Amino acid sequence: MSTDDHLAVLNEAGIGVWSYDCTADRFTWSAFIAEMFGMTLEALPADSAGWLASLHPDDRARAREVTLAAFRQDAPMELTCRARGGDGRWRWVRFRGGVSVRDAAGRAVRTRGVVMDVSAAHETEEALRRERSHLRALLDTLPDPVWLKDPEGVYISCNRRFSEFFGAPEAQIIGRTDYDFVDRALADFFRANDRAAMAAGGP
Repeated sequence: MSTDDHLAVLNEAGIGVWSYDCTADRFTWSAFIAEMFGMTLEALPADSAGWLASLHPDDRARAREVTLAAFRQDAPMELTCRARGGDGRWRWVRFRGGVSVRDAAGRAVRTRGVVMDVSAAHETEEALRRERSHLRALLDTLPDPVWLKDPEGVYISCNRRFSEFFGAPEAQIIGRTDYDFVDRALADFFRANDRAAMAAGGP
């Protein structure tokens, strides 16, 4: 497969390719990245200062730390952050870079990688996080104990009222069973009720 074929496959997958000349402090971007950001190739950041400036102010310090750490440790780089497109809108993008190519003296001379627009996935994750937060707030305001166990009777989650009932924070309840909190006879009773509910497929 030719280089053009490889690029075509990556483009169809929504992946752009970049390379960075460490000695000249110059970026080279694939045409698909310009398309992704709604910009011309000439308008994309030419050097590391321009690249950092294109990122959201709240993400720049972390971006600098992640990239410098990758160079120091001679390790791959992965960074998810916000970058501004040609329309002025912030996009969530994921940069991935390979291990740097080094010269005979061990100095990094070139690295390359890919970038993807992950805005849709990030927005979905944020929506799920908000829904979980709302559900958690609702559960914790209920006056009744609420809990969730796996089929083996191991606690997966519980609300604040249930934590008060057992006299332990949720973090100390998750991963444990009734046998860790009550006497065996009562734990056996709870376990029998759990099995009956599972067998009945309802309360």
